[in-house]
Amino acid sequence: MFLISSAGVHVPLPDKGDAVGMFVPNNAVTRRYNDIQNPSKGAVKSRVGLDGAEQPLWRMFEDRSVEFYGSVNESVTERRSSVSVYLPKDFLPEGYSVFYYVFNDRWVVYGERILSDEGVASWVYTKFDADGEDLADFLIGTISDRLVKGVRERICVAVENCPQSEGNLKDNLEPFDIEVMPFSSLKVAKVKPVYQHRDFGLVMLLGFLCGFIMMAAATGIFAKSYFELTSVEEENAMIRGQIREMQRQMVLGQIADPDSVLKLIKQEKTVKPSSLIHETGTIAAMFGNLEEMKVSYQDVNGRVSQGGGKAVPGILGYRNNKEILTIATVGTETPQMLVDQERVAASVLKNREHVREITRTSSDMATLDLSIKMQLGAQK
Repeated sequence: MFLISSAGVHVPLPDKGDAVGMFVPNNAVTRRYNDIQNPSKGAVKSRVGLDGAEQPLWRMFEDRSVEFYGSVNESVTERRSSVSVYLPKDFLPEGYSVFYYVFNDRWVVYGERILSDEGVASWVYTKFDADGEDLADFLIGTISDRLVKGVRERICVAVENCPQSEGNLKDNLEPFDIEVMPFSSLKVAKVKPVYQHRDFGLVMLLGFLCGFIMMAAATGIFAKSYFELTSVEEENAMIRGQIREMQRQMVLGQIADPDSVLKLIKQEKTVKPSSLIHETGTIAAMFGNLEEMKVSYQDVNGRVSQGGGKAVPGILGYRNNKEILTIATVGTETPQMLVDQERVAASVLKNREHVREITRTSSDMATLDLSIKMQLGAQK
């Protein structure tokens, strides 16, 4: 059992476990509201002007009016274990109208039920600090003064952790037929606490478990998506391969031996030298009138042979030569500019795949010597 008020904590909360406490309201602070729609902690907090971490102490009645008693101390709201806070009257047994609760041989909580002129009942509370005084004499004198007035009322005296004053109180109040009972024997009424929070540790544990489950689920979804993506990519690669094979079969499906055809296509083509010699004459004619043409080639032993005209003995059957060099002399009726000759040569090299090189060897005003290197094997 702990004791708090707007002035602070008077009897501290237990170190462990759930805690039940008593809040002693200040009568000057207590206010009643009839205009709060759908009363809740947030609505009451906003209505009374609390902000930040402050939490209200309040209670709603059957007519939906709300009574506000103050704000609870942070040491209560930040406690991890469950906490429930009640008013002093919530611990009073039925039939009593006055009570004195004594805590730790120091703190006295006094409460009295009063009636207004309209017959409305309410409670007033007072908290005493009896530090340095004889607590038993103080209470006995206070109770005696009430009894002298002759008011018929039942007085409850309950003590909690009072080893010094409990015995004296029992002995001196017995003649007044007032029983001093242990506070632990009082049962809290079946009313809603003015403040309560559940075990935060359980909430934190549940939050951790939910976070762990969500993280594990996200990891599983990611792994599943990754493997599915990999499987789809592999399936796409397989389908692309099947499409290529289908296309190949569509093109080569009517050929008896398509592999041999593909092998033949990939082989290097050998162009006949006579065709290249003829093409030399065609190219030379682009520069002027063909007057003379010579052919040079290398045989197996590396010797150089030359011949004139369009046929060279032995060259038609020779297949190991890669290149053949032709020299053509053309006559030019009018001098040509060098840039024009270069433009013609560039066009020939671009459009004729067998021509590797065109070189101007010598020239005069009437003739032009061209060295044209031709390729026997076609480019891949």
